[in-house]
Amino acid sequence: MSILDSVKKMMHRRRELLAQQGQGDMARFLGRCERFRQLLAANHVALESMSDMGDALAGLRLIDMNYVRSQSVTTVAAVGRMVGALCAMHPGKYDALRPQLRQIARALDPILHLQEGGEPQGPVVLPMQDVAGRTDLAGSKTARLAELGEKLDVETPKGIVFSADAFRLFMGGGLREEIERLCMMSEGTGLDSLYSLSARISDAIVSAPIPQQIIDEALTLLTEFSPRVHFAVRSSAQDEDMQGMSFAGQYRSVLNVSPLEIFDAYRDVVASAYSVTAMSYRRNRGLRDDCAVMCVGCMEMVESVAGGVMYTADPLGIDHDCVHIHAVPGLPVSIVDGACDPDVWLVDRDSLVILKESIATKRWIHRCNDDGGTVRAHLSGEEATGASLNRKQVVHLAKLGRAVESYFGTPQDIEWALDAGGNVVILQSRPLEIQDFCRIDARAPQEDILFEGGSTASSGVGAGRVHYVFCDADLLALPDGAVMVVDQANPSWASALDRVSAVLAGHGSIAGHLANVAREFNVPAIFGMEKLVERLQDLPEVLRDGITVDADACALYHGIHKDLLEKSSAKEPLFFMENSPVMECLRQAMEYIIPLNLKDAKAPDFCPESCRTLHDITRFCHEKAVREMFGRSSSSIPARAARRLVTDVPTQYWVLDLGGGLAPCTGDVGPDDVRSLPMRALWQGMNCKAWEGPPPADARGFFSVVMEAAANPALEAGAMNSMGERNYFLVGDGYCNLQSRFGFHFSTVEGHAGPFAEENYAYLQFKGGGADPERRKLRAATIRNILARKGFMANARDDAVFASLENVSAHRVLRAMIVLGHLIVHTRQLDMAMGDIQAAKEYEVELMDDISEVLLRSEPMIVSLLGPSARMASTGMEQ
Repeated sequence: MSILDSVKKMMHRRRELLAQQGQGDMARFLGRCERFRQLLAANHVALESMSDMGDALAGLRLIDMNYVRSQSVTTVAAVGRMVGALCAMHPGKYDALRPQLRQIARALDPILHLQEGGEPQGPVVLPMQDVAGRTDLAGSKTARLAELGEKLDVETPKGIVFSADAFRLFMGGGLREEIERLCMMSEGTGLDSLYSLSARISDAIVSAPIPQQIIDEALTLLTEFSPRVHFAVRSSAQDEDMQGMSFAGQYRSVLNVSPLEIFDAYRDVVASAYSVTAMSYRRNRGLRDDCAVMCVGCMEMVESVAGGVMYTADPLGIDHDCVHIHAVPGLPVSIVDGACDPDVWLVDRDSLVILKESIATKRWIHRCNDDGGTVRAHLSGEEATGASLNRKQVVHLAKLGRAVESYFGTPQDIEWALDAGGNVVILQSRPLEIQDFCRIDARAPQEDILFEGGSTASSGVGAGRVHYVFCDADLLALPDGAVMVVDQANPSWASALDRVSAVLAGHGSIAGHLANVAREFNVPAIFGMEKLVERLQDLPEVLRDGITVDADACALYHGIHKDLLEKSSAKEPLFFMENSPVMECLRQAMEYIIPLNLKDAKAPDFCPESCRTLHDITRFCHEKAVREMFGRSSSSIPARAARRLVTDVPTQYWVLDLGGGLAPCTGDVGPDDVRSLPMRALWQGMNCKAWEGPPPADARGFFSVVMEAAANPALEAGAMNSMGERNYFLVGDGYCNLQSRFGFHFSTVEGHAGPFAEENYAYLQFKGGGADPERRKLRAATIRNILARKGFMANARDDAVFASLENVSAHRVLRAMIVLGHLIVHTRQLDMAMGDIQAAKEYEVELMDDISEVLLRSEPMIVSLLGPSARMASTGMEQ
């Protein structure tokens, strides 16, 4: 072989080796691109979750522990994916992030999950007399009742108590973890989701085995009672019957239970801690579900000839010197569940003189069934119209009520029963919440009165469209701000009190559980309006025009009377979220999530060991990932991987093809070489309407930009960013991601448009600006408003915007990318002109008009890209 042939052969082998090396470099680069894409997707999820938690922290919307846990877990998981992706981009270099993430997750765990104590040290089922005053053992209801029986000369039922330790023991067999798992799996926050979740939790509880220790101790104590004795198995949760927080009617009581059925009844009462009414009550009050410790009292059943509720003061705060006694024949359940209009007496507190007597026509009576449980029977004749009590019994009750109030030191809400021997048995006594009464002098015109009647169950004025509720399905369809109209004041309707402007009930009284909760939430209510539903249904105009409810005057008016509403504005519905336990938990969790300590990427402490929050880790990961991907090192991007995008106007856009995003070509590429439909649409939005330069800034706006640039040299026009001077499109088949800087703001746009709607999305992350913080906030709010009107789920926090559109057709994704392209270009330096809210509104209108024009002009391009069938499939979608 000649020397020349040897040289040729060596050159040929060298070319082969270089080609193989190039292919290996390209494969590694594409792998790095995929890791980068995964990191950006996780970054979007993490920042969006943080933003949503930040909004929730303002305390202006309802959240629960399921929200706090799920958002925290979502954020930790997303940040974990970011760490994994960054470590895969450069193995071994960023492993120090992993212990930092684990440390933050460990710090969050005790905040999100209550730490249970050890095994109970003593009995878990106790006699009633042993729990007097021990709310920690027996809950407020049972502890107070036992205390009354011990300290005062009043009769209370005997019984046994399943203590707080019994509840923890019952839940400790994996049940609490299962409930938390079901809560985490629950989708949505509406009432329909709550019904589904409640049913699943209830099934888990009622099918769970009761620990043998509980069974043995209960059976031992039950031997002290006659086998013929039946029991009332009643809730006595630790958060129940507290001052300002009654949980009235939100938990379950099972009446007339035989000893053999006590354990099933116990499960039912425990399950009621997760009923729809109880969970919605806790959500509205901002209480933690995992703090609900359900103690259960099993008391001898009183087969009462009459029963009822006594208020030792007026709950409306009007008649301070009267004791209010409400009574019905049979069991008192007819009052508390709103099934029956009771007899009512008002008794002077000092003289014990009966001041007022109102004998109702009682429709129903509840009695004990011989075989267990209760039965409801219809009343007629003298049984229906006669008084439930004689005057002597009324006075005796009033005297007893004064004694109970004196002992506890505050007005009381007392449930009582009169047994066959004429003895009054106290069944329950809790603090009475007295509403701040604010009667207004204004009245609507007389000709607008629909009708009057009933009694004030909760003070105030409300107005809205009429919505009839006869079953749970009606409750699910209840619109916000409606006037809820029911026939019976059932406590289960309390789950909707956060959404209604007023409540009207044909039957029920101020002493019922629904009235109690309505007063807690300051929702106006009138109960006992005779033939309410029939009379309203005869007036079709009320469905069209709505009604105004003046609960203090017990009057209904046709239409919405704003004058009455304005004059009663001091009586707004209460919102408990701001200082609630759930909000405190969120605040504690946010200390490990939101604060950003890593602000200067060039500082020596910009390192994994300095990451103290999840936000720090996301900032570090994003910064380092961009450097790994687009750093100025010659090895960052293979020479043939990045193509410069060439247009009529010189640009600094480069395109990285992950596969199928560009047509086969060499060298630079033009817009027509792009096969990625989302990039084509994004580029269309960026260029369809030329940017006319920055808007005219007022003196303060320009000065704020100068000051910001002076304080942060990285914001100076033309300053180098972490991607050098280039903006990169990452494209693939149906995919596009743009990391860009326009003027003083940074943005990430990402989209996927394919044949399957469930895989399609369009995302935007937008942050920064050169003006002062208030102007940047106004610009962010303007972008948020525009995107919300275009169908995005959009949030703005400070100067950042997070927006997403998911599970839509490819056609809608392309339209969304056009909108995003227009916004990222045409909002550059717009913050300089955001002098006030009015200026922001004017620019919002202008941008909306421009976007409508751009979308109209771009529609032929979309149709040409997708074909006419795709356009037809999108008919009826957002335009």
